[in-house]
Amino acid sequence: MIATSLIVHAQRQLDVQGTQNSTDTVVTIRVNFTSNDPDPDVIGLAVCSDHGSGQGDGIASFGGRTGVFRKTSRGVGVRGHSSTGPGMFASSTSGFGIDASSSTNYAIQGWSFNSTGARIRGGGGIAIELGGADSAWGSGNDDSVIRTDPSHSSGDMILVTNDALSVHLDDDNNSTSSLQIFNGVNTQIFTLTEAGNLTLTGSCSCSSDAKRKENFNAIDNQDILDKIAALPISEWQFIGEHVRHIGPMAQDFYAAFHLGDSDTAIATVDADGVALAAIQALKKENDTLRTLVEDLAKRLEKLDGR
Repeated sequence: MIATSLIVHAQRQLDVQGTQNSTDTVVTIRVNFTSNDPDPDVIGLAVCSDHGSGQGDGIASFGGRTGVFRKTSRGVGVRGHSSTGPGMFASSTSGFGIDASSSTNYAIQGWSFNSTGARIRGGGGIAIELGGADSAWGSGNDDSVIRTDPSHSSGDMILVTNDALSVHLDDDNNSTSSLQIFNGVNTQIFTLTEAGNLTLTGSCSCSSDAKRKENFNAIDNQDILDKIAALPISEWQFIGEHVRHIGPMAQDFYAAFHLGDSDTAIATVDADGVALAAIQALKKENDTLRTLVEDLAKRLEKLDGR
């Protein structure tokens, strides 16, 4: 059962204006409706616009404060529907295009049968600004939480971009921040600090499938071992940090081996490959020395037997 308080059909049959400088409400519509229906659809204001093949606005509101305000104790505060255009369109030159809140349900819910559920653009550089999510995932009212619909146990979250996906940590530069990932039992399994330090609870695997490689060339293990012997290796720390490390400079590594696409970074796959090649060279040298030692031991044994 649907109860509607006010229905207007015409070009302009209802025109209500308030005083220009007044902060009071221009129109208040209340629905006093009693029904045996446990969940009736009660509509305070229904506005429909049909402009032939063109476009018309069901509600057009202009003002320096709130364009449209609706409050309901249970249900949807504002609902918009369109067959060909946006179900709801809101814009603001200096504030929020849409400011919505709910005590027990979704503050904003968007649904589209054949297109995007919601499209939000920000002319000032920020399309969506979140905050105030004091929940199981956040520890304060300044936290923000984005999650899939909890009613779908297998719901995935997919990010699609035509270009780079950027994450800026510690934007206000007032604390140490990090990108963290937790599993289903709330164990932290991934941490990337703003300094670029990555910590994993588990192993990190780089693709090394032969089916994904081409242009194979043989290498000289002994030559690689000689280059490692000449490679400067020192102890150092990253600027702004106090953790010590041991290793070569990327510039020296690139000059020696010409691997990777940069002389300011060393790929782990290249460092591993160089180390394995050097180990093979050392193994060959060790086998040669072992054969020589065994031969000398046999000669000494013969000499001692005389």
